[in-house]
Amino acid sequence: MRHPLLKQTAPLPFSRRSLSVLIITVVLLSANPVRLNLVVGQELLANTKIAFSSKRDGNWEIYTMNSDGTDPINLTNHSAEDYSPSWSPDGTKIVFASNREGNVEIYVMNPDGTDPINLTNHSADDHSPSWSPDGTKIAFNSVQYNWEIYVMNSDGTDPINLTNHSVGECCSCWSPDGRKIAFDSTRDGGSDIYTMNSDGTDIVRLTNTPGADTSPSWSPIESLTAVGSTGKLITTWGAVKRSR
Repeated sequence: MRHPLLKQTAPLPFSRRSLSVLIITVVLLSANPVRLNLVVGQELLANTKIAFSSKRDGNWEIYTMNSDGTDPINLTNHSAEDYSPSWSPDGTKIVFASNREGNVEIYVMNPDGTDPINLTNHSADDHSPSWSPDGTKIAFNSVQYNWEIYVMNSDGTDPINLTNHSVGECCSCWSPDGRKIAFDSTRDGGSDIYTMNSDGTDIVRLTNTPGADTSPSWSPIESLTAVGSTGKLITTWGAVKRSR
């Protein structure tokens, strides 16, 4: 399995062999913002923003743009590498990864890029943050010994290692109700998709194939997940990826 960001020189959370990846999350800018995980009508998309990572200015930065691609704005404007944005469920914050203080840490900022705060403050590299559906928790990857999946409070307190395994695990994704986390792991030899409770208990293996299965994503219907398997096209939370 190829885990994200094995080298700081390659700071995007996907294989170098991927043909293309665009990680996006859409939030309705209304009185009650919601995350959109499916293609919806143009009338719903009219007042939305998309956060994404781009190297268009020479290094990886976090941008937002309108849902039609207009008005891209560089939110981070930093000489370091900033990537992997994830909107809070209410649309008031964006969490992301950055190596602006030397190693890679998890930060949170306002949706206009102001007030970035280091949430992890650890000597290990921390990557791939994602908000829980209720906005109280953030799941992320940390490489304190090997790739593990952690969960912390949204203010960075009380980080907990959920997987505690000798092999690498990554690419955590919350179920819509927040009770489960899907992830990929090599704990049984190949790279396969697993689920666990949000406290790390009851780990269940879902796939068992010769190819590498990575980057799980829950559909709005809890019983369905989309899985990226080598050689196949997948759609995950607005991400499109083709692996070779």
